[in-house]
Amino acid sequence: DARFKIASVYYFRHQYDSVLAYYREELKVNIEAANKAPHMIASAFENLKNLDSAQVYFGRAVTLFPQSRVPYENLGGFFERYKRYDEAIDSLERIRAVDPQFSTVDIRLARALTFAGRPLEALRVLETRRAEPGVQHWMAHAYVLAGRRAEIERLAPAHDQPFRLAVI
Repeated sequence: DARFKIASVYYFRHQYDSVLAYYREELKVNIEAANKAPHMIASAFENLKNLDSAQVYFGRAVTLFPQSRVPYENLGGFFERYKRYDEAIDSLERIRAVDPQFSTVDIRLARALTFAGRPLEALRVLETRRAEPGVQHWMAHAYVLAGRRAEIERLAPAHDQPFRLAVI
């Protein structure tokens, strides 16, 4: 555990090589360490551009904690960052199956659907939340892609988030 606490300090200092070095040292004495902090390890690999290893550890987190929404969100975010939208959508839809009220899942799912070229599906996800702060920002891109720019332009005056006009 001490090595993981030290690794956490290095992680928050963005010293990812050191995170993995401490992790490898822990594995030499404790094979169960592979099940500890898989998200931190995956993020360290991702930041070092070792995407194959990052995906393995994001996946390990899902396997270890199948009823938790967080590993699916992390895995979905990973896929989205690397434009693997169908995989991101699958991961984010699993969150909705576990916890449909999870605060960020609808916005993240809609964003992945929009980037996957499925703006009408994205709008169906977001329409029920259109009055919530920040949601209109993500609706704008989907509206434009769906050929409904005029609708989002009508929402702009009521949208009080910073840079509201930049989203249209």
